[in-house]
Amino acid sequence: MTLRPSVLQRGDRVAVVAPGGPLQRLPVEPALDLLMSWGLEPVLGASMRAAHGFLAGTDDERLADLQRAFDDPSIRGVFCARGGYGTARIIDRLDLTPLRRDPKVIVGYSDITALHLLLHKALQLVTFHGPVLARAWESDGWSAAQLRRAVMDPAPLGLLPHPAAYPRIETLVPGTARGRVIGGNLSLLASSVGTPTAVNAEGAILLIEEVHEAPYAVDHLLTQLRRAGVLANVAGVVVGECFRCDAGPDDPPSPHVRDVFAEMLVSLGVPSIFGVAFGHGAAQLTIPLGVQASLDAGAGSLEIVESATVV
Repeated sequence: MTLRPSVLQRGDRVAVVAPGGPLQRLPVEPALDLLMSWGLEPVLGASMRAAHGFLAGTDDERLADLQRAFDDPSIRGVFCARGGYGTARIIDRLDLTPLRRDPKVIVGYSDITALHLLLHKALQLVTFHGPVLARAWESDGWSAAQLRRAVMDPAPLGLLPHPAAYPRIETLVPGTARGRVIGGNLSLLASSVGTPTAVNAEGAILLIEEVHEAPYAVDHLLTQLRRAGVLANVAGVVVGECFRCDAGPDDPPSPHVRDVFAEMLVSLGVPSIFGVAFGHGAAQLTIPLGVQASLDAGAGSLEIVESATVV
C-alpha cells in the first residue's frame, strides 16, 4: 500500500539535513528565508555545516541528523541541503519504523536518489524529487513555486509546466503510457543494481537526469541498467536535464547526449521524451515519486494524476 505524507502547512517544523556532501560555503540562507516566508520553521541538523573529507560529517553524524528528523513527531518534513556523495553510506542503518507510523515529506535529488530508492522499496512512501537547498534559487522564483505547490497543496499536480525560456521538450519515442513515477539520478540508479535498494522500474515511468558525465559515460550507465533488466519492462521514460554532459570543444568528437538516449530508448520502443525541466539546471520541477502519472510522449507532456500528500 502506498504511504503518503501529510501536506505541509503553515506553522510546521521541517528538518534541514545534509546526508551526503558538505555544504562548506554553499549558501542555504536564501532557501531558509524562503521556507520561513511560507510559514514553515526550519530546524537545522547538528552536522549540517560539518565536513569530513568529501562528506558532511562522519557517517555517524549524518545518520544521527537524519534519524532525529525521522524520530521527532514535531518534524513534518525533511529538506536535504545538498546532494554530492555519501547518502548511500548511511541508508542501511536507518530505522524506518517512525516513518512507517508517521509518513513525512522528504525532498531532494541527485545523491538523495539513494534515499528515495530506500523509502520506496521499504515503505512505498511517496517522496519528492525536488531542489536541494544549497542550489541557487533563480530570480523569477519558478522552481520555488513548483516546490511549494508540490508539498503544500494536496491536489494532484496535473500537467507539469515547462519554463518558457527552456528548449522545447523533444519526443524520442512517440506514444502514451501510464504508471507510477520512479527514478532520479542516472549514476545512483545504476549503482543501486545488486543492492537491497535496487531500482524497480517494472511498469513504471522512469525519470532520469545526470550531471557532469560524458556521453560515453551516460551510455555506459544506461547499458548497465539495460543489462541488469531494469529497462526491460518500463512503461515509459522521461529524461530531464543532463547538465554539462556533452563533450567540450577540446574533447574528442562525441555524439550529443540526447542522441545517446535516443539510440537506447528507440531500441526499447517505449514512449520517451527528453529535456524536461528537472535535474541540475537553473529551473527545476518538483516531481512526486511513487504516484501515478500519464505520459504523452508525442505531446511532450507528463501529467501527475494522483495526489502525493494527504490532509
